[in-house]
Amino acid sequence: MLSADARRFSETMHAVVVGVSSYAGSGLHDLPACAPEARQVSEALSSGHACGVPAEQVHLVTEDEAGPTAIADKLATVANGCRQDDILLFYFAGHGEADETDGFILRTAPDAGGSSRLGRGQIVNAISATAARGVLIILDCCGGAGLAENAPSFLQSLGGHDFRLLLSASRVGQSSWELPDKGSLFTRRLLLALRGDARVGDSGQIYFRDLVDYLQAGVAEDAEAKLGHRDAQTPIVAGSLAEDPLLFLHRDLTLAQLRVRTRRITSETLRRRVAMTAGSIVGLVLLAGIGYWAFLDSHQYLQLRGDNLVLVHGYPGLSGFGLPRDDWTYALGPSDITDDGALSNATPLLLDRQTSPEKAMLHYLNPNARGAVLWWLGDTGAARAALFEAAAKGSNPGPAPDLLADIVEPSDTIILADLVSRLNPSAPANLVMALKQIDPDLALNRFDESAAGANSGSRLNLLVRWSGACTDVTQAWFDNAIASDISGVAFPTATQAILRTPQCKLQVDRAIDAPLSYIDDGINTLRLTNVEGYAQLRAVLSGMLGNPDAAVRDKPDLHARLSRFWRYLDEAPCADWLLDPQLPRQADALIDAAVAASRHCPNFSINARIIDNTVLVELHRPAGALLLAQLPLDGTLDAASFAPLIASIDAKAPNLGDVMLAMITATGSAELRIFLADQLRIAGVAAPDIVALRIAGRPDLDQHLLRWLAASNAPAAAKLCLELLLTGSADTPLIETLAFLEVDETQRATLTELAGRQNLIGRTTLGMLVGPPKLAAALLTSPDARVRALATRYVIARDDRGAILNEAAAALQHADFNLIAARHANDRLVGFLADLEALPEWARPWRAHWIEQLEVDDNGLSLALEKAMGRLGSS
Repeated sequence: MLSADARRFSETMHAVVVGVSSYAGSGLHDLPACAPEARQVSEALSSGHACGVPAEQVHLVTEDEAGPTAIADKLATVANGCRQDDILLFYFAGHGEADETDGFILRTAPDAGGSSRLGRGQIVNAISATAARGVLIILDCCGGAGLAENAPSFLQSLGGHDFRLLLSASRVGQSSWELPDKGSLFTRRLLLALRGDARVGDSGQIYFRDLVDYLQAGVAEDAEAKLGHRDAQTPIVAGSLAEDPLLFLHRDLTLAQLRVRTRRITSETLRRRVAMTAGSIVGLVLLAGIGYWAFLDSHQYLQLRGDNLVLVHGYPGLSGFGLPRDDWTYALGPSDITDDGALSNATPLLLDRQTSPEKAMLHYLNPNARGAVLWWLGDTGAARAALFEAAAKGSNPGPAPDLLADIVEPSDTIILADLVSRLNPSAPANLVMALKQIDPDLALNRFDESAAGANSGSRLNLLVRWSGACTDVTQAWFDNAIASDISGVAFPTATQAILRTPQCKLQVDRAIDAPLSYIDDGINTLRLTNVEGYAQLRAVLSGMLGNPDAAVRDKPDLHARLSRFWRYLDEAPCADWLLDPQLPRQADALIDAAVAASRHCPNFSINARIIDNTVLVELHRPAGALLLAQLPLDGTLDAASFAPLIASIDAKAPNLGDVMLAMITATGSAELRIFLADQLRIAGVAAPDIVALRIAGRPDLDQHLLRWLAASNAPAAAKLCLELLLTGSADTPLIETLAFLEVDETQRATLTELAGRQNLIGRTTLGMLVGPPKLAAALLTSPDARVRALATRYVIARDDRGAILNEAAAALQHADFNLIAARHANDRLVGFLADLEALPEWARPWRAHWIEQLEVDDNGLSLALEKAMGRLGSS
């Protein structure tokens, strides 16, 4: 029956799979992996050992055949042929880009007319009339979420269907990374799920939310390993769904769950046999059962199962009395196992119950994993030796990447210096950070000697992590990092590193030459680290602003920079000549000058008001009002409104609260609503009926709306959050909102009951954020490695995290490295808060912004930082 159901389900899928690798003549670079990966996706879909979709229902379109007209026609044909029980899948791999006319377009091969632009409208026209109960669009292209940002009503309304969903490989403004010889981060993970190489969900059934959770976690893990930053690429979703839909059914994995009974005994035969042998059987069964149980109970074994090494209580191949039972899943996988060991081919390693599994596995582990386990066993010396062995081989850092920095000793200086000097650009910074613990100057000198030191990405990764005491070598390294950064990308990272390194300072010439977008960072860093230099800069700029000569006035390229400097100086003369309408400049420069004038010129002020259903942002001045922006209060309000809004906020425009209330109601942009909700909360404006401001499929917006409501009506926010969770909107951002809310004991009990009905992610997140301390500690020591990793992420958002971490550490029975990460995260949070408290109040929001952007790499730490900023009054 199950095999028939699996077959029938697979036959309901109809797919159009598109991959474009060659962009010759278009001005775009080629994407070598896209067409081959599209072919692999189609093969995984149609394979009888994988998804089992009939081959004639999987339509592959690649390279020269993949023009916009051909794709749209093929998509329309397949969509129109779908029946009410069918699912339509559209997968695209290639370039994507924002478009002023259509919002977002996919770049394809050229068609006969030379066009290579597949617009949002063409896609919608092709699929909007389909009868299919479900539509899934998967885009592996840069900024694919741009289609979600301009989401058509087709994705926002179900209209009686089951789901209409978009899954983008990256956020708006992010790249969808394709690595040389390794393919794309996103589709590589998608293929593992489709082929069944990665277990997603249960019994080969891949549900939408399980797939999204797997892809987000997997891409973040790969981004950290390959690019050095978890947030370099983040898959996101948009659209509408009635319930969590089943998308794919992996037939081999599903059928592997079947256990078929092939013999049958009639009741007459059974009665006769029982009557003849009942007495003797009872005694034998009791004796055999006791002996069998004792045999099973006395054994355990280690076995590589999928992506994890598992400790099982029982004997391989035998079952009974609740055994075999998984006792512990280690955060160790195939990459941590040696190729020549018994565990590498999934063969069980049999042990008795008195043998330490951690000691038994050492022989079969690669050096990095072996070092981590040795550290857990308490053998620090052997752990260091194993970690150095791994580093000498150029291995990845393993399950505990920051462990070496915690356990190095001065005697390790020579070997560490040699290893750092031989670093390649793809190597992580953990060896440099370990040497830094002993000798920071030597660490930087050896890093500069290495191939990694000449790589801008490697320098950037090290800048993000650097802190400590300032030395001449450190100061020179910071100066050189800024001076050698032609693109300007490293400037904010370097300025934040300088702030984390007391006594180091930003040089005046570096601040003067700051990239236009980061002039405020240069000024702020100079004010905090180099008081004399800031006074010097202010004197020079005051002369240019207050009494400009012809050389200054006649250089249009200087006007934008002067306007930006003027805006962020704490004291400056009135340079209203920069407001001259005859000056050639961009709108941003005019806004900078207007904000500066409202601060530094008598009788100048920025005002925002509503006239004829339009927000007018104006600079009031003695010479008459200067219009800065007109923002119509209709659905066209979008991210372009940010600049004049921020100007009004910076200038403390009167009546701004009323204006922002009108705008948040009028705009259909989730990003703009998020921004406005945060600003209204900070301004102390009471929230209206926020239910009317929600947008389907945007739980991140729900989080910001609820935080706004909580600022003025905490009980109402907690009540509404609970209602949304109970009605099926248990998305991670909405659950995370609980970190900012006060729930009573009745609500806490309801949430605990709700957690039991969620998937692993929802269940664990709810338990960590609102569960009692004992539950939180139990989740941190769960036998399931996935639960422990997730619990580690969110424990940092709890106020009682210290006690919980101590309780979990005392209860831990088997090797686990998540608590190391949790304690590191707690140490980082303590450091962040100490940095912020030491700063003047004006600098805290700015510094917190860059901490969030550069130094926070998981949701739990982000939540904890935001909570702490709220208490400091700087959020």
